[in-house]
Amino acid sequence: MKIPVAILAALAAFYALAPKAEAGTTCSRVTDDYIEVDGMIDDWKALRGTRAGGSNADAGLEVRCAYDATRFYLALRVRDDDLVRLRKHRADREDSVSVSLKVGGSKHAVTLRAFPGVDDRAPRRTWNGRSLPRWVAVEDSGLRGGFALELALPLARLPGYGRGTPAIAADIAFVDVDGWNKPPERTVRYRGRLNLESGNSVLKSFLAQAKLSRRDLRVDVMANVDDSPGAERVVAGGKVVAVLGDGFDFFALPVARPSDVVKVKVVDLEGRGQSYILVRYREQGGGGSRDIVGVWRYAGAGFQRMFAFEVRKQLGQRVVEAKWKLVRRGSLRKGRRSKRGYDILIEAGKATGWDEDSWAEQPATDVKPILLPWDEQTSAVYWFDHGAIEGGDPRPK
Repeated sequence: MKIPVAILAALAAFYALAPKAEAGTTCSRVTDDYIEVDGMIDDWKALRGTRAGGSNADAGLEVRCAYDATRFYLALRVRDDDLVRLRKHRADREDSVSVSLKVGGSKHAVTLRAFPGVDDRAPRRTWNGRSLPRWVAVEDSGLRGGFALELALPLARLPGYGRGTPAIAADIAFVDVDGWNKPPERTVRYRGRLNLESGNSVLKSFLAQAKLSRRDLRVDVMANVDDSPGAERVVAGGKVVAVLGDGFDFFALPVARPSDVVKVKVVDLEGRGQSYILVRYREQGGGGSRDIVGVWRYAGAGFQRMFAFEVRKQLGQRVVEAKWKLVRRGSLRKGRRSKRGYDILIEAGKATGWDEDSWAEQPATDVKPILLPWDEQTSAVYWFDHGAIEGGDPRPK
């Protein structure tokens, strides 16, 4: 069936105006004095960019990024043969660029809205909808067939950023207005990852030493897990859990195979901004198995298991289980309720093939033994306070 030329033209026009998603680009690590934020992009020529909007001379966008020890830089080359700025500012009737940045997993983003300077119209810029703060540097300059814009901000001001951050999520849009005092005609968008060289090189080194591939990773999150401010990258795959920053540390779980690592979670138990690493894993031996939940703390110079308890034991067809969950911190302690953090509630579950008379297993001595449905105590509440485990009393009735 032949499609009419008019329909083909309409479809082509539609897809030309539709935002295009980009896979990502690489941000180079540069020396502290490499980039001068002056609106001119001569010092970016050696750094590769990513283009959005195709080869359209009237609406195109080229994105470059870089970073040094303390700051993140962004350079935009905008192609537009007719820049529109009004004497009386109207945000919905003028050419502009918006930049939204955040570290993956963070709920918050920082947003720049910039209207370039044209002739006697001064540039206008807002940061998160307000005046530009002193610690943000933004400059633009007119170029033949468009304009350039440079942005620099402290890495510490990026929500969720920390040592080992692999990438920054970016949503960058150029809103093109072609008619005087008319609504935008098109939007050219770059939406994707700005990959940081150092974060990915550390990951590559860790994977090589741990003999893993990226496909083996089951957990990859940013969280503050050490005693210093700022987040680190926590990854888990195979039999190991690692913390990545400028370098990396990892530990191997006492399991026979990767599938024995049941679940890994990173949780701020105390509600003070420092997270613990919780792992449920299965130990095999003696013709049976047991599931343990371990709680690790990373102090920046190694891992320490702070607490561990059994939640399942199996011998042949006989199984006994316990239930556990994280509850709002202090919710099961009188006068201790908190809006942040969690306590650990453990409760006896069901037993299959075992009862009080046939149970002959000795209680564990290396971890908290499993709670049994026929025990006098069938629940326990634990919590952490400044790195120390406390509690153990039954859940209040």
